[in-house]
Amino acid sequence: MDIFLARQPILDKYGKIISYEILFRNSGTGNTYKFNDGDEATIKVMQNILINIGMEKIVGHKKAFINFTENILKSDLYSLIPSENVVIELLEDIVPSENVVNSCRILKKSGFTIALDDFVFNDSYTELVKLADIIKVDFLLTKGQERKGVLDTARNINPDLKFLAEKVETLDEFNEALSLGYSYFQGYYFSKPQIVKGKK
Repeated sequence: MDIFLARQPILDKYGKIISYEILFRNSGTGNTYKFNDGDEATIKVMQNILINIGMEKIVGHKKAFINFTENILKSDLYSLIPSENVVIELLEDIVPSENVVNSCRILKKSGFTIALDDFVFNDSYTELVKLADIIKVDFLLTKGQERKGVLDTARNINPDLKFLAEKVETLDEFNEALSLGYSYFQGYYFSKPQIVKGKK
């Protein structure tokens, strides 16, 4: 039985691929997939990375960004994946409760890199921002001042943060992100998600 994942490259400012975001797919066609159960999607991604396809085939020696829901974050599933190869990407609908923050502290102690997805700052996220390594800003959902404002606000809390501009679709957006100080870039301007196939 064929199984599928998609990977979308994440690049540095020189155009070098530094990692891939791994996305669930249920077929070898199409660049999007609507999945109602985020927990199941993450579990399937992890299963395919670890068992069915393999980390080496999917990302080589690069890091894999894997989306984590709140339920997955609070579980111990992270212990199944190698911290040196994985960036745990916290989805935007996660509520930054004390339990969530404590789970992130455990992940950091275990050596994982943490990214916050589709980030829009409010005060409740302060503790998560302190723990995060990367903040992803959606260039489809934000405009110039918002894109800069996120950087300025978050850097005041955590000066070591790196910023990733995602859903970059034009050269102008790439140049804007560069000028604002973003370090990493992802989007259709560089590459659509690429299907990776394996056998179950």
